[in-house]
Amino acid sequence: MTEPSTIYPSAEPKAVNALLLDDDEFDRRRICRMSDGLGLPITMHSVPTLETMEQSMQEHAYDLVLVDYRLADGDGFSALDIVQASSKNRNAATIMISGNGQIELAVAALKAGCSDFLPKQDISPESLRSAILQALENRVQQFDPTMLKREAEHALISALRDDSFRQSLRPTIMAAMSEAAQSIAREKKQEKHAHLKGYLMEFTKDDDFCFQTGPLRKA
Repeated sequence: MTEPSTIYPSAEPKAVNALLLDDDEFDRRRICRMSDGLGLPITMHSVPTLETMEQSMQEHAYDLVLVDYRLADGDGFSALDIVQASSKNRNAATIMISGNGQIELAVAALKAGCSDFLPKQDISPESLRSAILQALENRVQQFDPTMLKREAEHALISALRDDSFRQSLRPTIMAAMSEAAQSIAREKKQEKHAHLKGYLMEFTKDDDFCFQTGPLRKA
């Protein structure tokens, strides 16, 4: 069962479940200790390798993932790929940290979906707290109801354009339309409604069985 994420807005604040990937034990301990003093309801877990990160993500859902760029078994972008491939964690907020503060690397991290990039030498309680809050805020905004509705509509329209999906819906839609025809006939006290059934049969051809995805035009 997928564990519920805690980044969604709720009436009561919940603890933020975070994961830190860094192959340097000193840096892992330092960042974890720093996170304990931020005054935030955050629980920071840490792993040293991409393999242990992937294992942890198979078992747990995280709201926030911090990844080091330079790793013994890969790099931070490989870590981001693991996050995206995880059904439990693909919606987690991400922050990249690195001892290399090159502008090009920071830009690449942001383009890859990270909310922030923190050079290790500049990490302080203030900068870490600010980055965490901004990352979580950005993630919450992505789940705005209006945006979710718009994405759902786009997904539905894409599905309806798929021939196999449309054909799978045909029996359900035909049954619903037949029931509607019978209901109309009963309301109008008509014994027969063959003309309505005949009209429905016009939808048997594939080129007639389509969906209007734009505004209806008046005849």
